[in-house]
Amino acid sequence: MLLLALSLINGAQAGGLDLLEVGGSWGTPGATNPTAAWWNPAGIAVGGGTQFLIEGAPTFATIEFDRTNPDYGPAADIDGDGVVDEYNYGGLDTLKTTAAVPFFGVSSDFGVDGLGIGAALAVPVARGGTEESIPGTGAFHLRDGNIQAINLILAGGYHIADKVAFGVSGSVVDSSWSAVTSVETVSTLSELIPDFHDQQFEDPNYTSVLDFQTLRDRKMTMGAGVYITPSDKVGISLAFKKGVKLVHEGDISLQLGCPPENADGSPSLPRLGVEILGLCNAKLKGTGEVGYSLPSRINSGIVFTPNDKVRLEAMGGWVGWSVFTDYDIRTTVKPEDIEDSANPKQAADLGSQERQWARDNKNTLWLGVDGKVQAHELVLVGGRVLFDKSAIPTENLSTNNFDTNLLALSGVVAVGPFAGMSIGTSFEQQILSSRTVTDSAYGVNLDPDLAKPDRYFYPSANGDYSGSITRIGISVMGSFGAGGDVE
Repeated sequence: MLLLALSLINGAQAGGLDLLEVGGSWGTPGATNPTAAWWNPAGIAVGGGTQFLIEGAPTFATIEFDRTNPDYGPAADIDGDGVVDEYNYGGLDTLKTTAAVPFFGVSSDFGVDGLGIGAALAVPVARGGTEESIPGTGAFHLRDGNIQAINLILAGGYHIADKVAFGVSGSVVDSSWSAVTSVETVSTLSELIPDFHDQQFEDPNYTSVLDFQTLRDRKMTMGAGVYITPSDKVGISLAFKKGVKLVHEGDISLQLGCPPENADGSPSLPRLGVEILGLCNAKLKGTGEVGYSLPSRINSGIVFTPNDKVRLEAMGGWVGWSVFTDYDIRTTVKPEDIEDSANPKQAADLGSQERQWARDNKNTLWLGVDGKVQAHELVLVGGRVLFDKSAIPTENLSTNNFDTNLLALSGVVAVGPFAGMSIGTSFEQQILSSRTVTDSAYGVNLDPDLAKPDRYFYPSANGDYSGSITRIGISVMGSFGAGGDVE
């Protein structure tokens, strides 16, 4: 089952880093089924009996970025042929992802009244996307990428006198980070060779391709919660999930470009310099690190069950995204790994960097309403409305850092052909609000007096952003014994 789950995960969406709906339509802060291992471990003790839930969620996401041509000043004659070389690095870039997001969970009271023990595999954090046309206009922020944090969770709780339950959880976070981006080399080459122009920053002849080849880290974190049941009709859930600092490590490669010759066929000064270093169209191999912090979060839900056929929940949460201020990036290339270079140390230094990439996230909130009705003894139907506020300031948007206000509308149908077991399907459309950036925090400039700080020294990401995410959930679930809301 675990191997199947790992094989299904391939990034979850191009539209945001956070997957709020762990467990799909069956996962809420007030859940008392196995999704409570993630949402609130105290809920496992409230549910009772033995329960299981398996869900796979094919997800289809698209981001469109209509980039504004960056302002690199007046066009210049950069190849010495007497003709001004006009530039236009703007236009439409489309990134897409198709993936399947799994949830596996089981819980049981082992025949002990008030006890709840559960285990789950969940993917609460994921992001991915691939340009339809590579390189696209947003390639300096993302050509291809896949980020995910798989949580293996063990949780336990105890329900005291059917009134108050307490629970704790421990999670192993298995995180991976892979990305391919275009990288400008003009700022580095200009320190060695004079007479570069700003418009050459995005010239393909001076562009390298940096490939982070699935960097990984594994850390542990914990959660805790309380679930109050003042009556058999009302449940109040409050839980805390602790964030975690991740430092991913692994192999990288850097495919360099080669500056063009002069118009008369003679070697240009930049080409001579790169050839002397042995870097013309060279492929460097090395190691990389990418570090950042995932947020702590508080989730809460109020459940109302007026009768045994209707379940309603108002829910929401706070997510401490402000801890994710930057990607901390380090690349290391060793001189002994470089061939055919007159100065392997200098060549290695060009490929070895330590820098940051600004995210500047803000803390954010989400709110939702969930309802389910047992329409027939064999059929359950339900729906959900959820709003998630963007954590990214407008000026920090890029194809690699896209986030926006999100309204998710979903419906679910579950059929129970056997006693204690149901098969469900759900459909969700996430409506992403469009955003326009006119004052991008990112920018590159050869003039040291105008140059951006290191964490913003990436090509401008001005333009119009839009997107959509469609999620289809397919689930099998069962409940044996007392309680639970998976029936």
